[in-house]
Amino acid sequence: MPVVTASAALRTVPVYLKSVGTAVASRTTVVRSAVDGKLTEIDFTAGQRVVAGDLLARVEARADQARGEPDATEIRAPASGMVGGALRHVGDRVSPGDETGIVTISRTDPISVVFALPEAMLRAVRERLLQGSLPVKAYDHDKVHALAVGHLRRGEQESQQGTDKGELVATFENADRALSPGMRVDVLVPAHATRTALAIPLAAVRRSSAGYYTYMVTRHATAHVRPLTLGIVTGDFVVVREGLRPGDVIVTDGQEQLTEGSHVAIVEGPSPRPSE
Repeated sequence: MPVVTASAALRTVPVYLKSVGTAVASRTTVVRSAVDGKLTEIDFTAGQRVVAGDLLARVEARADQARGEPDATEIRAPASGMVGGALRHVGDRVSPGDETGIVTISRTDPISVVFALPEAMLRAVRERLLQGSLPVKAYDHDKVHALAVGHLRRGEQESQQGTDKGELVATFENADRALSPGMRVDVLVPAHATRTALAIPLAAVRRSSAGYYTYMVTRHATAHVRPLTLGIVTGDFVVVREGLRPGDVIVTDGQEQLTEGSHVAIVEGPSPRPSE
């Protein structure tokens, strides 16, 4: 099978400060009835996304409040976003003065992620923020491919009471809605430092139900599956924590036709060392 190869090699990669954060709506709007009356209809479900003007509920206004206006009993979304669960039930009395309202609408594009870093690390963050915004990446349990890339919007530099950590807030455009309120994510903030780590091209990485792997080529011109434990992605390369050594030759193109033990012909790229 013809394949293209590359070598696992030591590369200079950036160092990241890591934390766990929680996604929160960038703005929350409480929807209340504009009139006193009885809630007669609920036209939304929890988690539904609405746009401004969508019908949310109907209220049967008190006779002295209706004033003959047909729209007076309709409750429409004042803003776009994701609705929560209904805070009142059909049959409940509602009014403009209700503290809880009928439902809340959470704006999720953009969305914020709140996280904390140890006070000792905040100095470097503060210094970089003086030069402009700071890119931030959010990951789920995958920990390899970022769910979203945003920027550090502001920092509450004071330590949280009773801790040695400072709170930070990052903003993500979230146009693809990869993040939702309440989601816990790993947050990576680039530190002003680098380190040396083993890395391979992203093109060499495959994924199965068992996890990540690559095909390593031996001196016998055969391809073997090598399970991988991966680190951060930097550019077109990904850090390999476990599974390979420097100099190992891996397949970057042609993997689709390979199985364990397939014989290969390298048409481009390095060949395995004679000792392998």
